Amino acid sequence: MRERNYAIDVFRLIAALAVVWCHTEVFIEGNEQVYILITQLLTRFGMPFFFAVTGYFYIEALLNGEASLGKRIKSIIRVYIKWTLVYYVISFYINVVLEGEDVSKFLLERIVNFFIKGSYYHLWYIVALVYSLILITIVYKIASERGIQIIAACGVILTILGAFGSVYYPFGSKIPILNILYKSEYFYLIMRWFCMAIPYVSLGYFVMKLNSWEKFSDIRKVWKYWVISLVVYLLEIFFVTFKVGYYDRCELMISVYFLTIMNLLLLLKKTLPQYQKIANVSKVLSEFLYYSHPLIILGLRKVFELLDVSVSSYILLVMVVLCALSISFVVKKKDWYKKASYLSDNMEKG
Repeated sequence: MRERNYAIDVFRLIAALAVVWCHTEVFIEGNEQVYILITQLLTRFGMPFFFAVTGYFYIEALLNGEASLGKRIKSIIRVYIKWTLVYYVISFYINVVLEGEDVSKFLLERIVNFFIKGSYYHLWYIVALVYSLILITIVYKIASERGIQIIAACGVILTILGAFGSVYYPFGSKIPILNILYKSEYFYLIMRWFCMAIPYVSLGYFVMKLNSWEKFSDIRKVWKYWVISLVVYLLEIFFVTFKVGYYDRCELMISVYFLTIMNLLLLLKKTLPQYQKIANVSKVLSEFLYYSHPLIILGLRKVFELLDVSVSSYILLVMVVLCALSISFVVKKKDWYKKASYLSDNMEKG
C-alpha cells in the first residue's frame, strides 16, 4: 500500500479555487484585460489537473493489474447522482413551479443532459471523465499498454486541434474542414470530450513514465522543467492570446497540457507528509466546493437581489468559499480528520 500524497490533496483545493474564481467572474467589474488575464486565462489549469490526477492513478493501477473499472465508475456515479438530484430538484422548482416550463420538456432535457452534457453546467466533467475511463479501459483490453500509448499520443494532437477552436479560433476558423467543426453548435461538447477529457486523462501515462525516469529523480530538475512550463504558459497568454485579441473562447490553451504534466510530476515528488491535517481538510473542502459552488453562488445572488445589495465579484468569491467551508465542516466534520491511507481510491473531482 503506497503512501498517500498530501501535496496532491492540497493542490486539489487550489485547482478547485481556480474553477470557482472563474465561475464567480472575479474582477469582471474592473479593467477588462485584468479580468481576462486573471479570471479567464490564468485559472485554466484547474480542470486539466483533476482529469490528469484521475488518469495517472487509474492508468498506473490498470497497468499493474489492480484497476477495477466497475468500482471506479460506481464511486463516481454515486456522487454524480447525489448532486444531480440536488440540482434537479432546485431546477424543477425554479423552472417548472415558478416559471411554468412544460414538465415533459424539462424531464426530457434533463435526462439527455445527464448522459451527454452533464446534469448541471459544472458537472460535464463527470460525464466526460466516465466515458474517458471506459475508452481507455477498452483500448487497454484490446491493445494492452500500446493502446494507452496511442491514446496518449493522440491526446497531444487533440489538445492542439482543440486550442485552434478555442483561444486560436481566429486562425482555426480559417482552416478548411476544421472550420466546419469549430463553427458547429456541438463543438463545445466535442472539445470537452475529445480535446480535454481524453487528452488530460491519458496524460497520466506520460506522467507515470516521467516519474520513473532516472532523469527526473533529481527534484531540482523537476523544478527546472516546471518553471520552464510555467514560463511557456505565461508567454502563451501574454504574447499569443493577447496578441490574437480573441477572448470569447478561453477554455483551451496548448501550454496548459505541458504545465499539467509538470504540476502533477512535481507533486508526486513532494508528498508533504507534514501537512496531513491540512491535506485532509483540503481534500474534503475541494470536493464540496467544486460540487456545491454553483448552488451557493445562485443562493447568494438571490439573497443580494432580495436585499437590493450590490456585492463585488471578489467579495462573492470569498463568501462562496466561506459558505462551502462552513457547510462542509458541519456535514463532513469526521472526514476532515479521517486518516485515509491512499489517494488512488478517490474519484478525483473537478
